Amino acid sequence: MTEPVRDLVTVAAPTVRERVEDALARLLSRLASPQTRRAYRSDWQAWEARARSVGVDAAAARSAHVAAYVEHLVVVGKSYVVRRRALTVLRAVYGALVVAGVRDDNPAREVRPGASDGPPRRPWLDEAELARLLAPAGIEWRRRRDRIALLLLAATGVRRAPLAGARVAHLR
Repeated sequence: MTEPVRDLVTVAAPTVRERVEDALARLLSRLASPQTRRAYRSDWQAWEARARSVGVDAAAARSAHVAAYVEHLVVVGKSYVVRRRALTVLRAVYGALVVAGVRDDNPAREVRPGASDGPPRRPWLDEAELARLLAPAGIEWRRRRDRIALLLLAATGVRRAPLAGARVAHLR
């Protein structure tokens, strides 16, 4: 008995544009916050629009193009945090394109977001600030819980995620 001949359908390789969209989709799928997903997608779209406006294909951009984009963000008044986030998105998407073999390099890898917006902030509270923050404010459970959380932050320097996940059993 002979097997029937099957029609062979040639499947075209994904286009560069499809691979870019796939890389962005994978990046966005790893994010929990809908706001962060929107911001990341918006950052990539803003980069693509800026690249197009200066005659550059975003998928084929070079480090100089990315650096010029960051400088553009500075000129239009985007904050250091926004510039850093935009570079995070570009690095992740281009990194995925390198892994997929679409690109040989990641043009955003060595680009820096530029100087911060203001004087350096100290990441801690001084004693007077901590005392004001921990001043007794009643005995309501939430206030006690919040006070304990602040004491743990101040005493141990634990980060937000482990603190948020902490349970009473963990503290014994």
